[in-house]
Amino acid sequence: MRREGVYQSLVWRWGQQIDAGTLGTKRPGPKATGKDKAKIRVRELEAQLERAKDRIRTLEELVMTQGTCLALHVDVSVHGGATSPKI
Repeated sequence: MRREGVYQSLVWRWGQQIDAGTLGTKRPGPKATGKDKAKIRVRELEAQLERAKDRIRTLEELVMTQGTCLALHVDVSVHGGATSPKI
């Protein structure tokens, strides 16, 4: 059994897992630390996307305000010089 890498400590651990009902429940591989590089990158990109959406909303509001100001300026220029516009 040693030639196959099966030692008494391993068999003992399996016995404990059988008694606890946890044998075979853990998946092989590295332990989950919550620091998966792909998940971290996804969170960073999602945050970046939210910031970009906020900036787009702000810029859209700015463009609308500039359009309104331009329309008022043109209206004042065409209809009466220095008089204040009627809102």
